[in-house]
Amino acid sequence: MALHTHDDVLATGQGTGIDNKSQAHIRVWRADDLTTLAVIGQGKLESDIVGAVFSWEGSMMMILEGLQDTVLSLWDWQNDMEVTRSTTGQSLLGGAFHPLEDDIIVTYGRQHLAFWLKDGNGALNRKDPLSAGRSGTNFLSMDFLSDGRLVTGNSRGFITVWGLSEDSGKVFFIQKEFKAHDGEVTALLPLPEGVLISGSSAIDQEGEIRVWDTSKKFAGLASAVLPTGSGGVTSLCPQKTVTTEWEVFVGTNKNVILEGSVMWALNPVVHGHCDDVRAMACHPDQPCFVTAGLDRYICKWEITSLIWKVQSDSECFSVTIHPHGSIVAVGDEHGDVTFLNMEDGLHVTTLPVTNNPLYTLKYSPDGDTFAVGCADGNIYLFQTHSNGYMYKIDFVLSGSVPVLMLDWSVDGSHLQAVFTDNEYHDIAFWDLKRKEKIHSANQLKELEWYKPNCTLGYKINGMWNNKHIPEAVHVCCHVSNSKQLLAAGDKNGYIRLFRYPSTSDKVSEFIEQYCFSFIRDFRDINYFIRL
Repeated sequence: MALHTHDDVLATGQGTGIDNKSQAHIRVWRADDLTTLAVIGQGKLESDIVGAVFSWEGSMMMILEGLQDTVLSLWDWQNDMEVTRSTTGQSLLGGAFHPLEDDIIVTYGRQHLAFWLKDGNGALNRKDPLSAGRSGTNFLSMDFLSDGRLVTGNSRGFITVWGLSEDSGKVFFIQKEFKAHDGEVTALLPLPEGVLISGSSAIDQEGEIRVWDTSKKFAGLASAVLPTGSGGVTSLCPQKTVTTEWEVFVGTNKNVILEGSVMWALNPVVHGHCDDVRAMACHPDQPCFVTAGLDRYICKWEITSLIWKVQSDSECFSVTIHPHGSIVAVGDEHGDVTFLNMEDGLHVTTLPVTNNPLYTLKYSPDGDTFAVGCADGNIYLFQTHSNGYMYKIDFVLSGSVPVLMLDWSVDGSHLQAVFTDNEYHDIAFWDLKRKEKIHSANQLKELEWYKPNCTLGYKINGMWNNKHIPEAVHVCCHVSNSKQLLAAGDKNGYIRLFRYPSTSDKVSEFIEQYCFSFIRDFRDINYFIRL
């Protein structure tokens, strides 16, 4: 994302999508009403967009394209016209126009720092300021001070200050270099009052922010460590145009945004997962839900806020909530189920099930039986007691293909499961009273399923082989609590709403496009959640 230097205008970039309809391009918007002012590079840009920056006078835009061999190009963005382009042969992270010299551009990245001089014909000439002995340094952040000096932060924790020579050669030279952080210097923010704020990131440590006086040889003024669980600093943004207490917003690599000041406190205002979210479950009675993922975090949310956040020892693949709403169960990569108190997230107990990942968990409608679907192909059933606080193994439904999804019948007498071997999906049914597999599904056509999520079945057949969407491959679905709507999501990022039951191949649908893994809805509230 880039902000225009003079007008209330911003630009956003996207890479190529997962289907042929989505092309890489830059879109320029009015910030107040999101009116599109220009679309740049559609059909011309071929790779993921690394960054886009407006020139200081506002008519030009620099676009960095490609994650590995990054291409730098300059565009007349109002006319969607490319002026020049140059390959770098390196992996770039960003760049900027010099604020006082219109013909100078700086780019930085992995083992890369380069100054680009634009000649009279518009071509870019590259100058590399690093000697061979320092070529292994990764430059992770940069910005300009108000007097035109360049500051860069690198992977070794150093901040380097670069001055521009006054001769016609326009050569940058190092004025000062100092050790700023123990970790990587991942963000820099100059403020008008003559200070520079730097942010760092280090493995297994919380990020740190430090403030430097640019008028007194970058003497340290203050420092602060981010709150526990926040992660490392990835970005810094001023809260106000002029601030006396260095008030900032801080973005982190754990998808947290904090606000506050180095002088007094930094408090989280936005939370999120920082890796794939693999599971979600809604509370049976309240407008809240739980998510879990590969970042090993388990989170309870209300519609607009985080209630609690707990870290697991393992990557999480599945989650479900007891019908009484008192317990949340989370299945992990090592075959264990962790039970947490729904109210406060405190650990209740851990149930070892197997040695393989647990892809799906479901309580029976009355909460007396707990079903666990595993990557080893087995479904493990446990008797539950004390509202989900105690568990005892009952029996195992044996299989050989990983279990992805489970549904209970409304009366708790039957179980259906979707299996996959990554080439095909299949569905199977069990009579739990007889503890045997049912080989003919016709006798179960009219059976009602409790909050069904399986992507195969008679009453949702209309979302498959549909004449309106003959090639759609649905990877998740959910029937609303009203039993009137079926929400289905496919592998290309489309959400479709069907009437339920949906048995005809001619059924029509309402379509939205997102990226997601799960769909759920709240009881008695007209919301549905997609991830």
